[in-house]
Amino acid sequence: IFHKKKFLNFFCIVYLSTSIIIFQNTFVSEKVTDNSQDLIFIILCVVASDVGGYFFGRFIGGPKIWKSISPNKTWAGSLGGILLAITVCVTLAGYVQYTITTIVVLSFIMAVSTQAGDFFESWLKRKFNVKDSGFLLPGHGGLFDRLDGLLASVLVYGGLMYLLEIERLIK
Repeated sequence: IFHKKKFLNFFCIVYLSTSIIIFQNTFVSEKVTDNSQDLIFIILCVVASDVGGYFFGRFIGGPKIWKSISPNKTWAGSLGGILLAITVCVTLAGYVQYTITTIVVLSFIMAVSTQAGDFFESWLKRKFNVKDSGFLLPGHGGLFDRLDGLLASVLVYGGLMYLLEIERLIK
C-alpha cells in the first residue's frame, strides 16, 4: 500500500505509530484508576460499533453512505453501530470511572471514529487498488482491515484524554 506516494507513506507510518504509542501509554499510564478499564472500554466500544454496523446494515440495509469508498456500508449500519456501542459502554458504567453522560458522549465519539478509521482504510485500499491491506489475514481485508477502527479510536481516545487532563490541570 505504501510504495506509491511518499507523503501518504509518511502519514500512514505516523498514524500507525502514534496509535500504537497511545494504546501502550493508555495501558501503562500512571493513573490512580485501573488502566485495564480504559482498554476494555476502548476495545468493547470498537467491537460493538463494528458488530452493530455489520448486523444492522445486513438486516435493515438502506441507502449507502459512501459507495465509491466502501460500497457495502449503509446509514442503518452506521447508526446501529453507534447505538450498540453506546449500549455496551453504558452497561460498563459500574466498572469505569466515568459518569453515564461521559460514557454516552465518549462511546458516541469512539463509534464514529471507529467508522471513520474503517472508511480511511477502505479509501487507502481503493487508492492503491488492493483487496487486502496485508498478507496476514488474506481474504479478510488484511490485518489493518481488522484493526482500522481500533487504530482511529485509540488516537481519538488518547486525544480526548489529553485534552481532559489539560483541562483538569488548568483548574
